[in-house]
Amino acid sequence: MIDVLKNKIWLTAKIRMVAESRRKMLSRILWVLMVWYSFSSLVVHLFSNSIKDLNPAEFGALFSVLSLMAPLVSLGLGLDILADKFRDCYLRLQKLLDHPSPDDELARQYSDILDIHPNHSPADYQDFLVGNITIEKKPLTDAVGNKIEVTWWMVTSYIIRKMAFWSLSFALFAFPVVYLITPFFSH
Repeated sequence: MIDVLKNKIWLTAKIRMVAESRRKMLSRILWVLMVWYSFSSLVVHLFSNSIKDLNPAEFGALFSVLSLMAPLVSLGLGLDILADKFRDCYLRLQKLLDHPSPDDELARQYSDILDIHPNHSPADYQDFLVGNITIEKKPLTDAVGNKIEVTWWMVTSYIIRKMAFWSLSFALFAFPVVYLITPFFSH
């Protein structure tokens, strides 16, 4: 029983690490976008005479609004707060594993920790499995010791989510660049 519970605790802690990492990365990207769009807005306003054909006032205002929205999205989604809660959860779970207790006490402590922390998303679970089993080639087992298999749907979902995320991130960063270099190619 104790090994089953320890495996469960270990797996939960590792998935919460993935959950924390995903939220921290998204938060960082949003804050960098804020700086990027602020800089782009400044460039548009400084060079507005050179790009008169491209409506610099409107695009400068758009970039300013986007620079204000990026951190609001991060704050509105509570990404940093959620990431901190996941971190607290996996650190507490690690302590449980490092300081063994009797079975019933360990089960109660595990349950208490999960009760006060948010659950990870199915995408966090899939990212953990695909990352470890498919990409890093690490065999994983569930709580009772059965080998965990990654399905084609998990891999497909992982690839689609990663492609969508990085494509959107690229597009958001590229938009001001495309706008600013357009005058050089329009003549």
